[in-house]
Amino acid sequence: MKKERFEAITDAVLAIIITLMVLEIKIPELTLENLPKVFQQIFIYAVSFTYIAILWLNHHHMFVKVKTVSITIVWINFALLFFTSILPMATEHLNADFHQKANHIFFGLIMTVVTFLYSLL
Repeated sequence: MKKERFEAITDAVLAIIITLMVLEIKIPELTLENLPKVFQQIFIYAVSFTYIAILWLNHHHMFVKVKTVSITIVWINFALLFFTSILPMATEHLNADFHQKANHIFFGLIMTVVTFLYSLL
């Protein structure tokens, strides 16, 4: 497969993931007592956004000199995109209840799997 097609699907999926993350932010009524919750949600979104931005940038640099990609690389990349696509859900759960341990574990687990799959590429 030509790398341009491979990169195009990756770019498209990552752009959709970032869009879904921002749409999942539920901002409460803006009052002084809600401001810490608003900043917390923006911070969690920024962490997820930055993670995806770094992933996209490194993905681009990794394939700069590649002319074609094997089917194995394509499937690893699809697995990477699949688990990255779960990141908005993990981000939303973390935003919903930041103090619940399970939400942090879920978020960390998704980030770990994405990192592992990226390292396979």
